[in-house]
Amino acid sequence: MTEKQYRMLLTVYAALIVVLLAAMFVSPPSDALMVALGNEPKTWPMSNFWVAGGIAGVLMLMTLIGLVGLFLFKAWARPLSVFATAFALLLQPFIGASVFSGIEFALIGIESTLWGVILALSYSSPIGDRFGR
Repeated sequence: MTEKQYRMLLTVYAALIVVLLAAMFVSPPSDALMVALGNEPKTWPMSNFWVAGGIAGVLMLMTLIGLVGLFLFKAWARPLSVFATAFALLLQPFIGASVFSGIEFALIGIESTLWGVILALSYSSPIGDRFGR
């Protein structure tokens, strides 16, 4: 794994996030699904806009800073990115019900897998030595 290849993976990851966000607007769920989702009980964090928005904002900021740090091979970027990932995974049960289109579901799976590959490579491949400099 070269630095160029690693940065290419990071670039593909960032592009996937942009495509995922675009897909959310291009293929919204049907009105019937949105009504059904609205009938689901809301979890406490999701029923409070400021709590949910604050948590989402902090998580997005951590992820963005970690991604830029990984791109620049900063030593602090790896633990920050792992922490942000763990934080996001621990929050999943508190989000409640969600609705995704097929393309969104596929993109989330690809994006998540690629992120795992990126984090693993940053620790266990020769590219990991680059973070120690």
